[in-house]
Amino acid sequence: SARWRGENGAFVALIPEEACWIRAGAGSKQTDYCFWSSASRFCRRVLCLNVCFQGTRSSSMTQPDPSEPHELSRRSPFLATLGVTLVERSERGATIRLTVDDRHLRSRGIAHGGVIATLLDTAMGVAVSEHTPEGTFPVTAQLDTKFVRPAWDGEDVLATGEVCHRGTQTAVARGEVRTPDGVLVATGSGTFVFVVDPAPGEDRLPRRAD
Repeated sequence: SARWRGENGAFVALIPEEACWIRAGAGSKQTDYCFWSSASRFCRRVLCLNVCFQGTRSSSMTQPDPSEPHELSRRSPFLATLGVTLVERSERGATIRLTVDDRHLRSRGIAHGGVIATLLDTAMGVAVSEHTPEGTFPVTAQLDTKFVRPAWDGEDVLATGEVCHRGTQTAVARGEVRTPDGVLVATGSGTFVFVVDPAPGEDRLPRRAD
């Protein structure tokens, strides 16, 4: 078990094991958070997770409306080309899906590592976008990917992302890519910077001189 306390909308946990679950909130707002740690019997790591059941946003998962233009495809031609689809998003995290086909392969019939990294980056970015300050959007500043096993031609993969920390200018997230059966394909973490939205009526950032 973990010792924890609430402070300023955050929960701080002292974790004596590799992982633990902490239940936060009350009544219908109870939520289980999983904290992962490299702690052993010789050390403990202090982890902090901002609690996001604040403000006017709903904490329930949002299911994409199939009758509407796909949000990811509409906003990103690159993701549209890859065929990435949004499964769900909320303040707790985001899930996206991809069916690996010829477009995504490197040699030997397996998905290119860049495709898997893109899935992690996108899932974490969508999760962070639920927590950006008003008038901003997240841009990846750092991305770390660890590959566990290949994603095969014809295989469905699901990428999930969740926010570990949100500050005033940046957020940190972590993600996983798994098969629908739960087999781990890759893990990742990322740091995202909050960038001011383009001017009203514009959909692109102004290009600046180097």
